[in-house]
Amino acid sequence: MIDWSVLDWLTAVAAVAGIVGLLLSIYSRFRRTTKSDSQTRASTKASPKAAVVAGSPNATVLSNSPGATIVHGDVIKSVLGYSIEDHERIVNERVAQTREDLERAHQSEVDALQRKIDALSSETDVGVDAVRAVHAALSAKDYRRAQDLLAAMEETQIQGIVRPALSTQATIRTLRADAALLSGDTSMAVEHFEEAANLHESIEPGQGPHFRNDAAQRLVEYSMRFGGDGIERATTLYRINLQHWSQDDNPDEWAGTQNNLGNAHVRLSSRETGNRALHHLSEATIAFRAALKVRTRVTHPDDWAATQFNLGAALVVLARRMGGEQMARLLDDAVEAFRAALQTLSQVDNPVRWAFAQHNLGAALAEQGKLVGGGQAAIQAFEDAKCAFRAALQVRTPESDSAKWAVTQSNLGSVLGGQAQLEGAERGSPLLHEAIAIFRNISQVRTRETDPIGWAKNQHNLASALSLLGTWCGNQTGVSYVNEAIGVLQNALQIFTMESSPADWFSTQVRLASALEKAAELASEEQRTQLLQRAIESLRMALTAVTRDGDPSHWADAHYRLGVALVKLSNLIGGSENIPVLRQALESFQNALIIVDRDVQPWAWSSLHCNVGYSLETLGDLDPDTRVQNYKNSISAFEQALEVLVTLENVEDVKRTQAARCRVAQKLATIRD
Repeated sequence: MIDWSVLDWLTAVAAVAGIVGLLLSIYSRFRRTTKSDSQTRASTKASPKAAVVAGSPNATVLSNSPGATIVHGDVIKSVLGYSIEDHERIVNERVAQTREDLERAHQSEVDALQRKIDALSSETDVGVDAVRAVHAALSAKDYRRAQDLLAAMEETQIQGIVRPALSTQATIRTLRADAALLSGDTSMAVEHFEEAANLHESIEPGQGPHFRNDAAQRLVEYSMRFGGDGIERATTLYRINLQHWSQDDNPDEWAGTQNNLGNAHVRLSSRETGNRALHHLSEATIAFRAALKVRTRVTHPDDWAATQFNLGAALVVLARRMGGEQMARLLDDAVEAFRAALQTLSQVDNPVRWAFAQHNLGAALAEQGKLVGGGQAAIQAFEDAKCAFRAALQVRTPESDSAKWAVTQSNLGSVLGGQAQLEGAERGSPLLHEAIAIFRNISQVRTRETDPIGWAKNQHNLASALSLLGTWCGNQTGVSYVNEAIGVLQNALQIFTMESSPADWFSTQVRLASALEKAAELASEEQRTQLLQRAIESLRMALTAVTRDGDPSHWADAHYRLGVALVKLSNLIGGSENIPVLRQALESFQNALIIVDRDVQPWAWSSLHCNVGYSLETLGDLDPDTRVQNYKNSISAFEQALEVLVTLENVEDVKRTQAARCRVAQKLATIRD
């Protein structure tokens, strides 16, 4: 039997998650003059590389372009394969989106157990009264009582030495495991399942491991519906089976168990963060690669394709989690795995699976384009991603499967937005128009009434595209696009509230701040201050949803953005009134530096130090009492940035930062002279 369970799960999660993943940054540069009253000159530039806060569920961008500028990243996002944002929340939403859903699902489990008990009564001599008593306990939701009654029922079979008695005992032991699951006692359930496996082995040698595999799958399915540690306990059962089955003596069973083990680890990774998530994803790829030693294209073409797909999906998530130099290799392997799966999948013979594979191939290619960051290689990766998504859309239509159609369309729209940024305003504007049309079409399927979460996440993408197009257009047309983006995000905040969806509320507030900053760039001078103040207020509200310890990456990103917005506001204020605003900006940059790691995120770290350097320089210009110390600290910040920049092989950024350091040093020397 082909196991596509990871594929199906990932797609289901993506459908719930909505818009996630692809990071394509827009950068606005703000230069200041050497005079106290600075004037702002803004222009846009597509970044060649993007430095991302490690471990960020939403993976928002910290600027990578320090030099003689203060830079702020904006974000366009999309679903890439499946979400790595807010794993636990997404899985829980998929499992049971309301308490009523959970209660109905739990009752269905009770009903299923009662049917199994009825079947046992009709096939064995366990006794009608005993069965009625178990039914009564289950109906009363007294699951501990039900377990005790089943244990007593099993005891009557213990003395049986003939095979039918052992078979009945094994069945009752399995029912006891199901009752333990209903009471939430997975540890006891595993004990019962293991004893049932031993009984099956006694009845028919070689059947114990097969039953154990089924029990492990039962634990996985139950945990996916109701939570708990069933998936982790299932991995233990799979590993026990791998001690019974060997690659040489039981190749098919061994490979199937490796594949199931990989699936379980992928699911566990969605519930973890940091090193624990990396551990599960690494274990998953090891298991899938092991399965492929047996499941070859020649001997097991269908199983080979399914396992290649599962491997590719795990590699994409692992790449996102790992970042750094390993990310490129992992993404290469993921693309290779998806393309391998497509070698045996046919649009004609297996259109649904073929579309799955095309969709996730597009996701991996889009990640490659993001990683490359700029140039022809990135554009080609996005072109290939668009081809894959458009291929999937030959099968995924609004009529056949509107949810999957919306997910793939969302990906396509976001890749168009990413390519638009790389191409620049002249060649990119048509791509943005196409992306906007796609997001508007999605809103016709993912409506606020039928899918409020999906609708609101699509509003995110629409707003990002509108905001960028407005920046490019300038004039009154540009203002109308940006104002529409602001309205779209305000609508999303009617769905994403701090109480119901704090993570999405945070993301929406950050996006709203970015759109308000862009509106400020296009606004008249008297409106600019008000818009920036609104942006700052949105960022401060966003920071109420995250903490340094609970969500360090988002906390750091929001502080970075807040610092940049405050610097922009200070450029408008000028004079001594500027001092408290700049001090607030410095505090925000320094907060971000608590989290951003020099070795892991060198671009972001150097950018933050450059921003600190420029802010301190301006404070020195404005405040005679602290001028000397501020200039000294400014020079130190630029020097720290240079230590990293010289290793990143970006000559222009090094030159700009060196010039800034020299400028401040000259000011300091003038004071001393």
